Parts: sequence; structure tokens; C-alpha cells
Amino acid sequence: MDVQQALILDALAIVGAFFGIRGLRTLIYGLRRINDDEGPVLMIRGGRGVLVAVGCAVIAGALIWDNRPMLYFGIAFLAEELYETTMALGVVSWDYRQRNPGKVPPTGPPGQET
Repeated sequence: MDVQQALILDALAIVGAFFGIRGLRTLIYGLRRINDDEGPVLMIRGGRGVLVAVGCAVIAGALIWDNRPMLYFGIAFLAEELYETTMALGVVSWDYRQRNPGKVPPTGPPGQET
């Protein structure tokens, strides 16, 4: 393993850990508020974070084991899940704005909004 590959793996680990922890916290908070208007928005945002962490882990594993099909799968998985969650989030955010005029959909639990 060369230095460039080690830096890429470190970056993937940091990005995966950040999105995984933040996504899991947001997902759990959304599950607790599932009956509120904010619950579905938070669940989709949290799920997206967890899926990004899984995609980063798959790509890092492919680089460690030098497995090209796994690398292609990780990239395709990450792209497809980001597309799907973006479309679902658009629909749920639109519904949130229809039910709560003038309010912006939440981005995370209190104290964690961006």
C-alpha cells in the first residue's frame, strides 16, 4: 500500500465515521418523532448518512483488498442510494412545506442542524 492509497483510505474512514454517526443520531431522533411532521424528513436524512457510511466502507474495503468489482459496486451503490434518498427527501420535504407554511424542513436533531 502506497502513501496515496493510505490517504484515500484515511479520508474514507473519516468521512464514513462522520456521516455514520451523524446519520445514526438523526435516524434515531426521526424514529422517536415518527408521528410528527418532522419525523419522515429526519428519517430520510439519517438513513442517507448511514448509507453514505456503508458506501465508504465498501469502497475502502475494495481498495484494501484490491478488488475492482467491489469498488465498482461501492461506487454504484453510493450513487444509486444518494439519488434515491434525494428523490424521497424532495417528496417528503415538499409535503412538510405544504403542512407547515413558512417553515424550513429540519436537517437534524436539535443542536445538530446545519
